[in-house]
Amino acid sequence: MIARTLLLAAALANAQDAVSPFTQLQSAVEPADRIRACSELARRPHRGPQAYQALIASMNNDLSERVRLAAAVAVITFPGGQTLGLIDSFLKTEPGAAVRRELLIALSTEPAHFENPDATRIIVYSLTDDQSVEVRRGAAAALGLRADALALGAVGRASENDKDKGVREEARRAMLILSKPPKPKPK
Repeated sequence: MIARTLLLAAALANAQDAVSPFTQLQSAVEPADRIRACSELARRPHRGPQAYQALIASMNNDLSERVRLAAAVAVITFPGGQTLGLIDSFLKTEPGAAVRRELLIALSTEPAHFENPDATRIIVYSLTDDQSVEVRRGAAAALGLRADALALGAVGRASENDKDKGVREEARRAMLILSKPPKPKPK
């Protein structure tokens, strides 16, 4: 009898752990649980249109900056121009400078958008037009990581004209990377 009760208790505990990431994202109290759900929704078997919509909703509406960032980073793993349009809008309206900075860094190396010049343009916009010094520094670093020659002009201007010394220095570091000849792509 006791063994059976223990088995039932263990089964109940496992069933509670098996809550779907959709449910976790919408109803978990702890931000860490919602962040974990974002990560799960970006991977198979959950990845798909329903996950994409759930992530977008969290990216735009969650009260936690950490969850909004996790949702946005998960969203950028989905390829396509629609995703970049959503991220562009998000970056222009997101109040958290740290969220915008970290998302720019993530976008700079995201394989789903690595060949898309619109991703570079989004980062350049943040370098030239964001009011936050923290975000502009992050954008300069992101452009260095991205190593897209399309950003050369904007990075050069920021290295000379940005009102913040830290942004100018980060832009100079990016210029060094962008000025190197591109490495040949493996065949």
